[in-house]
Amino acid sequence: MAEEIKSQVGDIRWPEGVRLPVVLTFEHQSGEGAPLFAGERPNYMVGGAMQYGARRGVWNVLELLDKYKVTATFFVLGTTAERYPETVQAIAKAGHEIAGMGYGFESIRTASEERERSIVRRASAMLKDIAGTNVQGWRCPDYRVSPQTIDILGEEGLLWDSSFLNDDLPYLFNSVARAPWWKFLLQPAPRIRRLSVIRILSGAGRMDWRAYGAMSLTSYTAKARSPRAC
Repeated sequence: MAEEIKSQVGDIRWPEGVRLPVVLTFEHQSGEGAPLFAGERPNYMVGGAMQYGARRGVWNVLELLDKYKVTATFFVLGTTAERYPETVQAIAKAGHEIAGMGYGFESIRTASEERERSIVRRASAMLKDIAGTNVQGWRCPDYRVSPQTIDILGEEGLLWDSSFLNDDLPYLFNSVARAPWWKFLLQPAPRIRRLSVIRILSGAGRMDWRAYGAMSLTSYTAKARSPRAC
């Protein structure tokens, strides 16, 4: 299992003399995460509101980023890339990073290792096929990882993950690439590859849903309330 590489706050040095790094990330989906009504009935109101991002919102964001000459990272679902390939291609063409977020908003917290690995591979292959870029970053769509997530990401060639909310600074994990037991026993230990995965933190306080949480269309998440109402 992956192990965190402990470091001191004073060890952090940003490149090129940067004092305050700012990372902009956008989650690009087309309603896959909308909750269902009882009986697995689709919630067209919430799902439709979430589709706005893939149909129109992403173009507004790209226009704004271009205006201010800012690059960002877009976490993209595989199914969204299939439905709206032109948006993913436009993101890549504009010089923004494309990262993975699952294939169809699957929750992998209790998934088997085989299923989680297949999701990572399928989503990464879809994004590479459409955008022509190798996915290096990942974020679980519901911010819930499994015990093997970091190991799988490292073994599949990804470099960083942004599924956790537990720090202000990024930190490293070491992951030992696993092999079938018989092959492992025949190989000398020094040949075991060590893979490093960087964890880049997100946080609820830095998400725009807080600003829109009071809207009725976002009833699937927590609502923003006045302190007097608490």
